[in-house]
Amino acid sequence: MNGSAQFIDWWSAAPNADSTRVRLDLSTTGNSGPWQLIADSLRNAGRYQWLVPDSIISGDCYVRYTVYGPGASVEATTPRAFVIGDTVLGTAESPKPQAPSRKPGATIVRGVLDLGVDSRQHTAIRAELLDISGRSVMELRPGANDVSRLRPGVYFVRAVSREPLAVGCRKVVVTR
Repeated sequence: MNGSAQFIDWWSAAPNADSTRVRLDLSTTGNSGPWQLIADSLRNAGRYQWLVPDSIISGDCYVRYTVYGPGASVEATTPRAFVIGDTVLGTAESPKPQAPSRKPGATIVRGVLDLGVDSRQHTAIRAELLDISGRSVMELRPGANDVSRLRPGVYFVRAVSREPLAVGCRKVVVTR
């Protein structure tokens, strides 16, 4: 999160000696760079506390770790991209509180997500399950939906009633 203090951790087989140092670089455009310096000449202690800049918004961030000493250096990069900042386009905070509405499913789900019906109209709710990045991972039907094949983590149920503009979204945590 922008403006927060985060730890960058690493493991190195190089000795934690005065002559062994670590350099940390950040790419916000993929694992091939360009790279911006985070910190240099760090002791090889395995942890650095970084204040994440407010100006960065990217879903394709990588950290490059360079461990170096007299006559040798080794580089490694984070295995997957990570996100800094709010990368979801078109979102905004609601200017006024919304009236509470019925939201489908439970907060914590283990194997089966039960999607009910719209009790006001006795009609089925159409819904989809979105991953943390907002991509649809499955279409949901009224009743029991098997989510056991999904990885544990945070998902969102986006439900649409038959009423015009009645859209609801609820966070769901899938566990094993």
